[in-house]
Amino acid sequence: MIATDDLSDDIPQLKALIACQRADMVAQQAEIAHLKLWIAKLRRHVRRRAPCWITRRAPSAVRSKGVGARSGG
Repeated sequence: MIATDDLSDDIPQLKALIACQRADMVAQQAEIAHLKLWIAKLRRHVRRRAPCWITRRAPSAVRSKGVGARSGG
């Protein structure tokens, strides 16, 4: 909490301070949303491309055909 002794009694200055803090908060929220989007994209990418030991899921070829029936390599 901000000590009231440090604040000015000038109303326009206080309004400007509040506006600046709100702008900072909006910028931080936008950055958080951007990072959440990137995290979601990376998770989707890892699920599609990573070996099963990373995702703890069997690849679709292994699930559908069985472990020994996987082709190629």
